[in-house]
Amino acid sequence: MNLDCPSCYREVQKRVNRYRRDLNLLQNAISTLNSSETLNSLREDKKLTSELDALANHLNNLKIDLHSKNPIVLNLK
Repeated sequence: MNLDCPSCYREVQKRVNRYRRDLNLLQNAISTLNSSETLNSLREDKKLTSELDALANHLNNLKIDLHSKNPIVLNLK
């Protein structure tokens, strides 16, 4: 469905989509870092794992917040 929207809305939409892509990239990087065999010893660092978990939770919350504020664009991962 293509809605006729003001140009300012389209610009906001482009930026929201860019932020979503960036959030997904960060989430993927965190997942890769958490599952990397070369970094297994870092998993024993409780402070690092705690900070990574907090960052992952924060990114998830941002993604949910962005999605809830923009229900027009669905199915973005």
